[in-house]
Amino acid sequence: MKKWQTFGDECPKCGSPAEVYTSAQDGYAYDGDNAQCVECGHGGSVSCDGDQDDDGNTTAWVSWDDFDEDDEL
Repeated sequence: MKKWQTFGDECPKCGSPAEVYTSAQDGYAYDGDNAQCVECGHGGSVSCDGDQDDDGNTTAWVSWDDFDEDDEL
């Protein structure tokens, strides 16, 4: 079941923590999972590079939606 959980990234718009909507275990996410800022709600999605570490995990980060620097928070 998918749920919102904290993710190790921060919003480029306001600097607050990110959360992802995923069925992965805590601290992980799947490529394409939705993401958002816990403070301002700015959105994005999870991207993975495909390179695996020794445990078989891939590096993942939030690909944030574009925004205008002049937008209000």
